[in-house]
Amino acid sequence: MNYTVSHFIRVVMGLAKCQFILRYRNAMLGFFWAVGEPFMFLGVLSIVFAQINKQPLAEYALYLFSGLIPWKFLESTTLNGMESIVGGRWLLTQMDTPAVTFPCVSTVIGVWDLLCTFAVGSVFFLLLGTPAGGPLLVLPFAFLVWLVLANGLAILSATIFVFVRDIKPIVQMGLMLLFFSSIILNMESNIDPHSLYGQLLRFHPMTSFAHLFQDPLYWKRFPSRADWLISSGIAAGVWLCSAAFLRRVRSKIYFYL
Repeated sequence: MNYTVSHFIRVVMGLAKCQFILRYRNAMLGFFWAVGEPFMFLGVLSIVFAQINKQPLAEYALYLFSGLIPWKFLESTTLNGMESIVGGRWLLTQMDTPAVTFPCVSTVIGVWDLLCTFAVGSVFFLLLGTPAGGPLLVLPFAFLVWLVLANGLAILSATIFVFVRDIKPIVQMGLMLLFFSSIILNMESNIDPHSLYGQLLRFHPMTSFAHLFQDPLYWKRFPSRADWLISSGIAAGVWLCSAAFLRRVRSKIYFYL
């Protein structure tokens, strides 16, 4: 069966709709957790790291949330997408369905969660005094860069998981290391740029990505051209390499399911 782009999109959206139905069926707090979990996570981290960063709680919570919004999307899309191909083996073995369909379904669900969080978060930002302005207009483009990266990581992790089932804790630890060492948690303005950590942050893979949301939401400025180029280049590179890897091993996937 030859898949057109429109047919592929219909299949992905149809499977995503089924996942939503199963997700919220018989779950009184199902929708609440899509929004509530990031905010509880935000609250705990704000209380702890506001002291470490020597910032007022409300001020630091605003800073943290501006980076936590896209990070939770990236993390959930990667981890949920990891088992997506294996979980979809019932369809892969019975129909001519591309393996990439299932990581894309996980990405659609991640987008839904992000939109819910951002909608509630908009009220949070307004209460803390973040005005609407020109820099906010770049947020859709910033999200697109994060989307490409998240989908690429979901495809890559899902493909590797088919062959190496114990990779999940390794990916979880890697994501945790990226998060706790990044400027999402640690305010860049409080870090000595000449210190070892300050120098390492210049090469941290998440620094440019974090700037895409932190600059317009917290610092009220446009992200730099360098941040756009670096983050877009990394996201495109990850996605292209992931897609190429899946394409190369797709004939072997059926033997490992």
